[in-house]
Amino acid sequence: MSKYIPFLFIPLILMTTGCEQKASIKEICSDTPELCDDLNTDDGWCKEERSNVIRSRQEQTNPEIETDLAKYHLLRDFKAYKKCIERAAQVEPIIYKEKKTGRVNALITAENEIQRLEQETMDSNEPHLAYYHWRVRGDQNAKARFMAIEDSPALDEPELALAMASYYFERDPDKTAKLLYRAISNYKGELPPESIYDSLTTLNLREKRYPETYIWMQVAKQLGKKNVSLQTLERYHVFSHEEKAKLDSLAQQLADKISDGQFSPKDANFTF
Repeated sequence: MSKYIPFLFIPLILMTTGCEQKASIKEICSDTPELCDDLNTDDGWCKEERSNVIRSRQEQTNPEIETDLAKYHLLRDFKAYKKCIERAAQVEPIIYKEKKTGRVNALITAENEIQRLEQETMDSNEPHLAYYHWRVRGDQNAKARFMAIEDSPALDEPELALAMASYYFERDPDKTAKLLYRAISNYKGELPPESIYDSLTTLNLREKRYPETYIWMQVAKQLGKKNVSLQTLERYHVFSHEEKAKLDSLAQQLADKISDGQFSPKDANFTF
């Protein structure tokens, strides 16, 4: 049985007020060209990834953002940019040959910046960075720093709770489930990623908790996940029509609470 909580760069949610307007990328590059000039700003490749890097570079001077967290954002965004620009650098432009030079130079920038940021943050206690250095670089000291946030308020950030759940997935199913529930309960204003429901489905199926498996498959389906096949579950357990009706009702209640941002971990304490 494969796990559904792989390592991923943690997409931290930045909340903004309704009246707050961010400067456009064009405005940022005009006002502070040093944030943009070493990137491939003259073509359409990697536009989203490039924009994220530019905004994260700008964030480095924001006193409201903790320094190491801002560095994590920049490291995360440069990793995504590098993955994209590597592909772009292999493409031969038909007309504007100089674009390839710009892409190669941008790739060199990304590689150098990733190396710099890794060196500067290798001993950081910031949880996102500790997780990065553990999972990407295999640093066991970083692992210890990340695990130190267990049972702390830091795990009220959904992405950190998911990161902790990825560690316990093969070790402690009950703790993993609690962490996943905690993550779901702290998503406000947006739906949790579908991978959470995949993880809960896999976790419960592995533990032969078939009613819970059915419920989370139905929750995923009701919240928009495609290709959810309850027939797969029937290879392990067949439910009566009465059982399905009860489980469908529970799944609908959960889906409604998640959609409204009202889910609480105790809502997953099912009685059958």
